Amino acid sequence: MREAIIQANKDAKKQYIYKSIISVILRAIYLVIPFCYSYAVEEVTNGNYNRAYFLAGLLLAFLVAYYISTIINDYYYEKLYKKIYNGLTKVGLQYTEKNSIYSLSRITLSDYSALMTDDVNVVADYYANIPMAAATILDFIIVFYYLFSNNLLVGLASVMVSIIVLVYLYFGNKKVNMINEQDKATNSQRIGVLQEYFFGMKEVRGFRLFGAIHRRIEKNYDNYLNWHTRYGLWKVIVTNIALGIVEVTKIAVLFYGFFLLSQGKMKLAVILLIYSYFDRLVTNATGL
Repeated sequence: MREAIIQANKDAKKQYIYKSIISVILRAIYLVIPFCYSYAVEEVTNGNYNRAYFLAGLLLAFLVAYYISTIINDYYYEKLYKKIYNGLTKVGLQYTEKNSIYSLSRITLSDYSALMTDDVNVVADYYANIPMAAATILDFIIVFYYLFSNNLLVGLASVMVSIIVLVYLYFGNKKVNMINEQDKATNSQRIGVLQEYFFGMKEVRGFRLFGAIHRRIEKNYDNYLNWHTRYGLWKVIVTNIALGIVEVTKIAVLFYGFFLLSQGKMKLAVILLIYSYFDRLVTNATGL
C-alpha cells in the first residue's frame, strides 16, 4: 500500500509543481500586505501623505493579487487533490479485485464504503496540502527573522509561544484524532445498521421485528451522536486554547512595543507589523 501511495504521488508530479509555485506566491503576498498597511499608517502619522498614498495603492494592488492568487491556489489544489484521489481509488479497486472472496466477506459494506470514500479523501487532502505546508514553514522562518532583527525579546517570545502552541497542538490533536476515529467508527456502525434494516425489510416485516430494530438503530444513533458531539467540542477547545495563548502573548508584546515607542526605540509601523505577524504564528501553527 505504501508503494501505491508513493506511485500516486509520483503521477501527480506536474500538479505538485504548479501547486508549490502558487503556494509560495500566496504566502509571500500574505506577508507583504501588513507591511504596506503598517508603514502607510506610519507615514500618515508623520505627515508624509504622498508616501502614505503610494503605500495605500500598493496595499490595494497586493490585496487584489492576494485574492486572485487564492482562487488560483484553490484551483491547483483541486487539480492535485483530484489526481491523487483518482490514483488512490484505482489502487483501492486493484486491491479489492486481488483479494479473495473470504477476505472480502470479513469486511462490512459500510466499512468498505468508508475506506474507499472517507479514508481516500483524508489521504488525498493530506498530500494535496503538503505544498502549502512547506510554504508555511518558509513563512515561519521569515516572520522569525523579522521579529528577531527588530527586537531580541520579541523574537524570543515568538519562538517560545510557537513551541508551546505546537507542542500543545500535537498532544491536543492526538486526543482529537482519537475521538475522530471513534466518531468515524460509530458512523460506519450506524450506516451498517441502516443497510441491514433496508436490505432485510422482508424479514423485519415477516417476523415483526420493528420494535427491536428501532431500538438497535436508536442505540447506534445515540452512540454516534455522543462521539460526534465530543469530537466537535474537543476540536473547538484545543483550537481556542491555542488561539488564547497567542492572543495573550500578542497583547503583552503590544504593551512592550508601546513602552519602546515612548522611549523612541521603536516605530509605530514596526509595532503594527509585529502585532500582525503574531497572528501569522498562530495561523501557521494551526495550519501545519
